[in-house]
Amino acid sequence: RVIGPIHRVIGPNHGVISPDHRVRSPNHRVRGSDHRVIGPNHRVRGPNHRVIGPNHGVISPDHRVRSPNHRVRGPDHGVIGPDHRVRLAGPWLHTCSGRSESPYVMSIIRATALPLLISTLAVSAQARVAPHKPSVPAFTTTATNDATKKPALNSSSKSGSAILRAQILLDRAHCSPGEIDGRYGGNTRLAVTEFNLSHGIAAGANVTVATWDALNVDAAPVIVPYTLTAADVAGPFVVNPPEMIDKSKLPALGYGSIAEELGERFHISPALLQTLNRGIAFDKAGVVIQAPDVARPALPKTAGMSIRVNKHRTTVEVIDAKGLLLASYPATIGSVHDPLPIGKWKINGVAWDPSFNYNPDLFWDAEAADKKAKIPAGPNNPVGVVWIDLSKPHYGIHGTPEPSTIGKTSSHGCIRLTNWDATELAKVVTPGMPAILEQ
Repeated sequence: RVIGPIHRVIGPNHGVISPDHRVRSPNHRVRGSDHRVIGPNHRVRGPNHRVIGPNHGVISPDHRVRSPNHRVRGPDHGVIGPDHRVRLAGPWLHTCSGRSESPYVMSIIRATALPLLISTLAVSAQARVAPHKPSVPAFTTTATNDATKKPALNSSSKSGSAILRAQILLDRAHCSPGEIDGRYGGNTRLAVTEFNLSHGIAAGANVTVATWDALNVDAAPVIVPYTLTAADVAGPFVVNPPEMIDKSKLPALGYGSIAEELGERFHISPALLQTLNRGIAFDKAGVVIQAPDVARPALPKTAGMSIRVNKHRTTVEVIDAKGLLLASYPATIGSVHDPLPIGKWKINGVAWDPSFNYNPDLFWDAEAADKKAKIPAGPNNPVGVVWIDLSKPHYGIHGTPEPSTIGKTSSHGCIRLTNWDATELAKVVTPGMPAILEQ
């Protein structure tokens, strides 16, 4: 007697008997001299003894599984798919009331069970030792140096080598993206907008084929090898305390690490620099790393130049006598408490590596217990490596100890740039040059 998944008993005369021993036809009828028995779950098809059902593969007399995907399935178990993984536990056929399966079905089970088990174990073992395909790095030197690729870049673009290439080329073209981070963020969109406008490309903040063609006029590699020197690794590197009074006690406010030092030199996020050099420690002279080539050609000093600070765009621009853009930098400009002093001012002069005189009376967020303090010079000084003094008292354009925050935070009224952008600007300004601060 064959016991089906719904526990119906099919007897010697091929009638269908339910647990209450009643014949359940008309959907289970005996069909003709070939003893064909047809039911909703198990159909026996004539003298070739093929067993067919929605939960079973087709098994022929040679004991091979005949379904196209080689699946053997039962009501509560199965060996599924070409990988032969067993998905459920349990017998192939249910038994009821102690009755056993038919001898023919049992022969099929005995003939196929052991080979199938061996095959399952073998394939499963192979799957466990199969090598894992490594993922492609988001940034590579080869991809970043590839000038033949010209993908469209816009505000929906993710990080990657193409964005990194565009940022380095923009930096060298004096349309600074701020700290190079491989992302198509706000500062990069500003830089692209300024570059497109200055080159007559109607693409706004998007990098198009025309933008790439203009950028790639600069054909030098954008990522190059750099060998660490003894001076690079010597430091000294210092932990810079957060409180002004504690800063004032240090001899200088130098870099906190070699990664920070190299990040400033190459205008790049220290984290991205480390990503470009996976597995390489920046701790010994002679170590070769891959770094952006951000050497900029010197800006020309010409008569009639002016500085324009735009509050809405959060940019500082160098304009020539004809009104053409020579350079553009992202900036942090004022705050609600200390708004940008709109108007026409002049450049008084430049102070390199300045100390900073902290006066809590001039800072709305100063603590009541804060006292005046003189903060020593250094790249981590509150005004960075240079101060460009404006004719408006207490206001200037200066660097920063935190380049990643430029354009993303507020200031105490001054105009804050990355140290490298402030350095380039300081080299072209002269006393008396107009500085126009506009909305």
